Amino acid sequence: MVSRTHAFTLILALACAPALAVDRIAASCSRDHVNTAMQSATAGDRVLIPAGVCNWTTTLSWSAPPDVQVLGAGNLNVQGGGDVTVIQDNVASGTPLMAITTNATGYFRLAGITIRGGTGAIKEGGMFWVRGNSRRVRLDHLTINKASYTPNNAGKFLVIGGQVRGVIDNVRVLAGTSIGWIHFVNGEDSNHGDLTWSQPTGFGTDDFMYVEDSYLQSDRPSVDFPPTAVWSDCHTGGKFVIRFTTSLNGNYGQTHPTGHAGDDRGCRGYELYKNVVTNNHPPGANQPFAFSYNNSGPQIMWGNDVGIGTFKHILYFNICRLGTACGYSPPYGGWGVCGSGSSWDENALSNGYACIDQPARGQGDLLTGSFPSKTNPSRGGALWPRQALEPIYEWGTVGTIGTGWGGSWLNNNSPGQVAENRDFFRGTFNTGCNPGAATCATGVGVGTLAQRPVNCALNVAWWATNEGNWNGRVGGEQGRLYRCVSPNTWALHYTPYPYPHPLRVQFGPAPPAVN
Repeated sequence: MVSRTHAFTLILALACAPALAVDRIAASCSRDHVNTAMQSATAGDRVLIPAGVCNWTTTLSWSAPPDVQVLGAGNLNVQGGGDVTVIQDNVASGTPLMAITTNATGYFRLAGITIRGGTGAIKEGGMFWVRGNSRRVRLDHLTINKASYTPNNAGKFLVIGGQVRGVIDNVRVLAGTSIGWIHFVNGEDSNHGDLTWSQPTGFGTDDFMYVEDSYLQSDRPSVDFPPTAVWSDCHTGGKFVIRFTTSLNGNYGQTHPTGHAGDDRGCRGYELYKNVVTNNHPPGANQPFAFSYNNSGPQIMWGNDVGIGTFKHILYFNICRLGTACGYSPPYGGWGVCGSGSSWDENALSNGYACIDQPARGQGDLLTGSFPSKTNPSRGGALWPRQALEPIYEWGTVGTIGTGWGGSWLNNNSPGQVAENRDFFRGTFNTGCNPGAATCATGVGVGTLAQRPVNCALNVAWWATNEGNWNGRVGGEQGRLYRCVSPNTWALHYTPYPYPHPLRVQFGPAPPAVN
C-alpha cells in the first residue's frame, strides 16, 4: 500500500518532470497547418510536414524551442530531398517563406523540403531566413528552386543571421537566370559586426557556417558584374566555409566591405576548398566573374578545381573605400576614404595601409556606438583598431581563366594596400617555396613535412600533405598548413575542420516524415 506521503511525492515528481519529446504532425504542407504544428512544438520535438505541393502567400515566423527538428517528407539520403514536400512562393512581399529564430541553448534542424518559385516578390530576406544564436544548426536535403519564378526573381536563397553556426549540406540550388546567393550576416545583429571583428578568426574551428556536399546551378550568362548566381555574399562580421561542393556556372566567395552601408562592417573571414566548378557558356564575356572576390578580411583557399575557361578571374581583390568602382561613395558610411587620413585606418603608409577590415586584416580592438559617435574605447577615440595582419593563403588551384574578355588568374585592384607576399601568398604559379629547397622565400609550398625547406621568410606557408586526420572521406586528402612565424621558424597555422561536419554525424540520416 502506498502512503499518502509517497503518493504526493510521486505526483509532484511527475508534474515536475520534463515533457517527453513528441512528433508534431502538420495536417498538410499548407502554411496554416505547418504554423499550427510549429507553434505547438516544445523542446526536443520534431515537426513533421507531409508530402504535397502547397502555395504559401504569407510568411511563417517562428521562434524555435531548443533541440527541435523540422522535417519534410523528402528523402534524406538524396541530395535536395527529391521534391516531395514542396512549398511554392506566392508571397507578394519580399519577406521569406520561413523566418526562423533559433534558440541559443540547443540545436535546430530543417530538412527534406523544397521551396519553389511562384509569383512571389524578390526575396531580399531570403527564401529561408534562419537567425538567432544557436551554434548547432543543420539545414540539409533542401531544394531551393528559383528557376520557376514568374516573373524572374533575384534575391537571396538563404539568409544566415544572428550568430548562427553549423552546416548546410546536401542542398540543391537551381538559380535559373536570376542572381541569387546565400547571405551570411552571422556576425551578430545588434552592433554591426563590431564584436566579431574583435574576436579571433578561428579558421579550422566550428565558429563558421559551413556549406558542404551541395550543388548550385546558374543559367544566367554573365555580362561582367553583377555576376551569375553565387554561393555566398557576406557582411556584418559574417563567417562561412564552402567545401566539397559542385557548381555549374556559379561564383563562390563574394564579400561586402566595411563602408558598404553606414556602420556595418564587412565579412569577417572565409574558407574555400575542394570545390569543383564547370561552365557551359560559350567563351567570351559569358563566364562567371570571379571564383573568389575578396574586399574584406582574411581568407584561406585551396585545392579547388575551377574548370577550363570557367571564370574571368580566379582570385580578385578590391578595396572599396578608394573610389566608386564598387558602387559606394564617400564618406562610406562615416569611415572616410582610405589614404586620405581617415583615423580608422592604420596609415602606416601614405596610401592609408592598412585600411580597416581590408583583405588580410583580422582581429582588432572592439569598436562601440554608431556614427557620428562610434569610438574605439581602448584608445579613447575614433582611432585605428590595431588589427592583426592575417595573410590570405591560396594553393593547389587547378583550372584556367576564360578567354575573350580580358580576364586574369589574379586581379588585384588595390596592389598598394593588398600586396603579394605581404598580405596574400599564393601556391599557384609560385616558385619560391619548392619541395626540398633550402629556403621558402615566397608564397605557399606543397609537399610532405620532410620536404619542407628548413629556412623560411616571414609569413610564407607550407601545406604538409602527409599530416592531419580531419578528412573522413575514404582515401580523402588530409594535410595541415604551417606558417613561418619569424625568420626560419615554422609553426602549425591551420588544420581544416573535421569533415563531414560533426552535426551531420550527430543527426545522421533520419527517416522521412509522414507522407
